[in-house]
Amino acid sequence: MTPERLSRAVKALKFNSALRNSVFGRIRRSLIAVFLALPLLFCGISSPAAVLDCTVARVLDGDTLDCDNRRGRYRIRLRSIDAPEKSQPWGRASGKNLRRHVLGKPVRIDIPGQDRYGRYLGTVYLRGVNINGLQVREGMAWAYRRYLDSQDYLRWEDLARSEKRGLWQDPHPVYPSDYRRARRRGITRPYAFPR
Repeated sequence: MTPERLSRAVKALKFNSALRNSVFGRIRRSLIAVFLALPLLFCGISSPAAVLDCTVARVLDGDTLDCDNRRGRYRIRLRSIDAPEKSQPWGRASGKNLRRHVLGKPVRIDIPGQDRYGRYLGTVYLRGVNINGLQVREGMAWAYRRYLDSQDYLRWEDLARSEKRGLWQDPHPVYPSDYRRARRRGITRPYAFPR
């Protein structure tokens, strides 16, 4: 074999090897993407962007609801907000307000993940309106500072507070996480912490 032919053969071998590696690399990356997306497909969430189209079947309280689609029922915890507990002042009103807006209606929910209780965390949209934000703007929930994904929620809370909407009519509303902590410690009359 001549040196020129040997050089061409080596180049062809390198080209075929690089081609094979790039093809197999793409296949491997595609398979990894498919395996990562499989849990979302089986739970009825349409894509890795995690968007769920469903109809609200039940409202549990001011920040939790159940929704149905053809694949099943999903429990959704509204993200970035914290509504009063049912046993708190404004707790039942908060749930009633959410029910009035979304019960029985088709919604789109952006889902970034799940919480420690297995509920899907989501931002609920009804005809393009952010329902999570609406709960805060109407004074039916606080901006959940610990899990906030947008500063808009703080602005909406300040606006509701200045206009004394909903729970802001109470001179000393108790933040739900403070209320839950006090209940765990056996304090029956939790007090309001300044926020």
